[in-house]
Amino acid sequence: MDFRELLAALAGQRPVFHSEADFQHALAWLIHEVRPTATVRLEIPRDIDGRRAHVDVWVVDDERLAIELKYLTTALDTVVAGEQFQLRNQAAQDLGRYDILKDLTRVERLVAAGSADRGIVLALTSDSTYWRGPGLGTSPNYAAFRLMEGRKLSGTLAWAPGTGAGTMRGREASIELRGAYVCRWSDYSVVRADSSAAELRYLLLETRSLAGPAREPDTDISDVEVGS
Repeated sequence: MDFRELLAALAGQRPVFHSEADFQHALAWLIHEVRPTATVRLEIPRDIDGRRAHVDVWVVDDERLAIELKYLTTALDTVVAGEQFQLRNQAAQDLGRYDILKDLTRVERLVAAGSADRGIVLALTSDSTYWRGPGLGTSPNYAAFRLMEGRKLSGTLAWAPGTGAGTMRGREASIELRGAYVCRWSDYSVVRADSSAAELRYLLLETRSLAGPAREPDTDISDVEVGS
């Protein structure tokens, strides 16, 4: 599956979502439509380094694909195709960045262990602070976790010295990346032209087994309709 084509098709049907669970369901439904012979499961348990964790979307077709999703919003109250959406301002962007990268380590480990052939982390957001660069001369405690356009990610990423225990609670461990990545943000949708909170972009980070199975040609999804 070409995920950028997949997301273009999804955006045409669902330019915005109520929640991360709504996003998860819509994406899984589209994958089912595109690959009707594939096994598609949500929140399936898998062992990662001896610990049980749940993969957001698990797909088995010509490959075993583990997908982790994040949906990060700013405040927005709007109506799309007769349906009202009331999104909250999630804020806490430092924790959001950390969690995206933590998901990346999870799919890396699944692939490295041979449990998956391909791993994808997909972050969809209307919060432009995720893709914008920092202000001149700024160096916040989450600097290592920045995900702005063009940022290169690799190796050990950690909170800056002196970061408060409250900020790091539950997220104290450094991020240890096995691969190297470049952040490339792509347009997803513009829900309302008069609000920056209605512009959504996505970041797609992918890791793949070097010995993965041969891939079949991607299914043409240009005419796929998504169910509700």
